[in-house]
Amino acid sequence: MARTAVVAADPATDIPATLLLQKVLPVSEPVTVDIPHKLGKAEARRRVEQGFGKLADFIPGGSVTQHAWTGDSLSFTVEGMGQRIAARLDIAEDKVHAVVDLPPFLALFADKIRGKLAKEGPRLLE
Repeated sequence: MARTAVVAADPATDIPATLLLQKVLPVSEPVTVDIPHKLGKAEARRRVEQGFGKLADFIPGGSVTQHAWTGDSLSFTVEGMGQRIAARLDIAEDKVHAVVDLPPFLALFADKIRGKLAKEGPRLLE
């Protein structure tokens, strides 16, 4: 099921810009990757806490601008290339489940980002 991006309305008419363009911008499905580990939940969480900022390096000029823990899930925002990317890391006993919501501009790179996260993600836990 496709989702759609919310785009600001034309202030003069209050008609959403997507309707003005007569086109709805698709929003990609989230990029998801499981990063297996044998650290246990507490140690994995500690290492994620220390290293999650490295994920901003996936986006040229990227930096983490917000982050918050809810239980064993870390939600954070990366901003770079004029884009804002929401991500979540769910810490489990034997894996870290990463979910990255890409804006339409970066959706073209979803497979590359998924591959890089799968390859480089284990370094997050080193």
